[in-house]
Amino acid sequence: MKKSIRIMLVVGVCTSMLFGCQSAPVAQNENGVSFAKDSTQNSEVDEKTLGITQSDNVYHCKYTVKAKDREFNIDSDIQGYDKKSICVAEVESDVKNLSMDNINKTFMDGKGEVSISDKSSDMSVNDDFDNGESSSYNHTVANGSAEIKSENLSIEIIGSDFNFTNETLDKKYGNQWDNGATEGGFDGVPVADKIGEYSINQAQKDVIDKLSSAFGDGGVIKDVKSVAKADGDGYYEFNCYPCYQNSPIVSKLFSYNSGVEPNIDVKICKDGIFYINAEECLWKTLKKEEKSIISFGEAVSSVERYMKKGLIVPDKGFTYNKCGLGYLAKTKDWKTVTLTPVWYFMTDQNSVSDSTDMQSLMSMGVYINALTGEIE
Repeated sequence: MKKSIRIMLVVGVCTSMLFGCQSAPVAQNENGVSFAKDSTQNSEVDEKTLGITQSDNVYHCKYTVKAKDREFNIDSDIQGYDKKSICVAEVESDVKNLSMDNINKTFMDGKGEVSISDKSSDMSVNDDFDNGESSSYNHTVANGSAEIKSENLSIEIIGSDFNFTNETLDKKYGNQWDNGATEGGFDGVPVADKIGEYSINQAQKDVIDKLSSAFGDGGVIKDVKSVAKADGDGYYEFNCYPCYQNSPIVSKLFSYNSGVEPNIDVKICKDGIFYINAEECLWKTLKKEEKSIISFGEAVSSVERYMKKGLIVPDKGFTYNKCGLGYLAKTKDWKTVTLTPVWYFMTDQNSVSDSTDMQSLMSMGVYINALTGEIE
């Protein structure tokens, strides 16, 4: 389904895409594209040279990879830096697998009327870009749909998509754009840290509590944008990466054929949450297996090798300030999803200007398979 340009800018893109998790090969392929797990041993990039600092169990890396007159600048906290293994999983989306009672209790105080359907539908999605190009693709929404309604509250769930609206609060706060609202993030306007007496930290906690209660692992906050009226009244908008086993599920730009792009948008005011749009994130685990992963240093080594091959071409103006261990979500049939562990290197929306050209945009996200060291 179509995603906003804001989300696409956050998640970025990389050069190629593989489906599923593979066993780590024994030797590198010098004449090919892939680099095996063991191939990083001869690289000059190791854990000791990465400029890693630690504070309160948070690891930070400040390092520059140089190859072919290009620079790959890392200045980021590293999620999952000290992990040695990760859970590889296959999941599916079906409304019948969800706890309607739990969702009803979380958002409706248990007073909602629940109806569940077994319908499935084919969707055709069209995307148009500024350069005049367009793309379209078809897929089948996972089985099942559900509605929960109670007074002015409504929830609609179709497969793995979830939408919640509080109509009363939405009418009161949802038209802020017509009343002198300011936006933080991509437009460069400072993010408000308090709306009246309601702080952004408290709002974030409230969002996490609600999402965690309803979706389990689906509510790790990674990016925050706030919206506020000039008189101090207004709401915060949070963009969340869903997660699995406490690792974020990241997505890639232009990954139409097999890439699933999970995302959660939440709008919250001092009176509570009045809007949630959660796309492709309500899943049930079919099978999972714990597997050993390459280190962050080995992933950086793979980046260096791909740069030397000319397969990663970062812009010198970019600093990768969102890095760590996460998952790419991939599908063959749009019903079951494989969560592939990756070391991701991403640039957030604040580091990108409106004048960024498409070639530069294409280099914003780099994903290294955490099992094999190959590029995704």
